Amino acid sequence: MLLEEMHPQQLHTAVAGGLPLLVPVAGLQPHGAHLALGGSLVAVREVCVLIAARTPAVVAPALHYGPTGHALAGPVDGSVSPATDAFGAYAKGVLGDLREMGWRRIYVVVADQGHGNLLALTCARAAAELAVEGALEEGFPRGWYADQALRQQVGQDVWERVQVLPLVPAQLRPTAADPAPPDGHRVLLLALRPTLAGTDQAAAGQATEEEDAQPAAATSAKAAANLLEAVVAAWVARLAPP
Repeated sequence: MLLEEMHPQQLHTAVAGGLPLLVPVAGLQPHGAHLALGGSLVAVREVCVLIAARTPAVVAPALHYGPTGHALAGPVDGSVSPATDAFGAYAKGVLGDLREMGWRRIYVVVADQGHGNLLALTCARAAAELAVEGALEEGFPRGWYADQALRQQVGQDVWERVQVLPLVPAQLRPTAADPAPPDGHRVLLLALRPTLAGTDQAAAGQATEEEDAQPAAATSAKAAANLLEAVVAAWVARLAPP
């Protein structure tokens, strides 16, 4: 179910039913000649839709143009990286309104595999600020966390209402010992949108050096389908009602 396609009564029913809300987040940048500029956005958004088709959940419009620090390329090559303060304020405003809308289980799903990247940290800061400010808005005094009784009254829910998590769970990501870890976005896109993952280049004999370095299993259709299924299954398990 897509948030933008819901009618007000559907929204109220979903919120009252405690459904989780998935908020895809991604940046726009090149990941080599083999992958479309917006490959990470396509991957995170479409995986979220697949998750919501498997278990009761709602998918919000994506927060796009996340900060990347131009780590892989500059604007001339397709990279967009707004200032972290600007994007953080935007993300906080959107997530704050979603909280006020009534959603109590908001999952910010970050496309990039590395959870310590600039985009994930910016979103995590917004979520943390909303948590602390939310307790104050509910009438709890400053210093509430230092008081055990008040902390119990606030409850763990204040921290869990907005959670920032990577699209690919940690247990499914390559280990540091892997000498040639597969490109997670490309592997997912092979299952979702093969033409965005460079399969047309490979078919034409134009695979890049980076592609040539990938293990054959990592770029096979079967491996891509297996990873996609594993990612969706992991999220379905996480979103199971408490």
